[in-house]
Amino acid sequence: MITSVTELCHRVLPQMQKNGWGRIINLSSLAAFSPPGASLLYTGIKHYVLDISQSLDMELKPQGIHVTALCPGFTYSEFHDVMGTRDAANNLPSVLWQEPEEVVTEGWDAVMNGKPVCVPGLVNKAIASSVRPLPISLQYFLGNHMNPFKQ
Repeated sequence: MITSVTELCHRVLPQMQKNGWGRIINLSSLAAFSPPGASLLYTGIKHYVLDISQSLDMELKPQGIHVTALCPGFTYSEFHDVMGTRDAANNLPSVLWQEPEEVVTEGWDAVMNGKPVCVPGLVNKAIASSVRPLPISLQYFLGNHMNPFKQ
């Protein structure tokens, strides 16, 4: 999940730079704003995707290239089936879930408008903005004790 994002950007950017125009949406996650969790490299990986997207956007925007980190929360898809976490996901409140079309539309609008980070949905925006200011020690505690997928 790190290598592929980095490699794809590396491969498409030269042509975009040559053209003086381009758009990249990297799929991060609301987890990028979350505390780390035991057995969850996912949060660190998605934080990397958030960081590389913002860094690339800062560097490339003057060349007409916009890079956006799309950071959705829970989205109806096969993701939780593939991960084997469907039962736990089904226990989460419905207010936390979004339809894929909503996520795609917000991500597309963000990259076309030059926004480097897109957190789709009001609930997700509230979650992202409330977790980041927490002290690292509290983030660690929350990540260790409040992981809904911890076995």
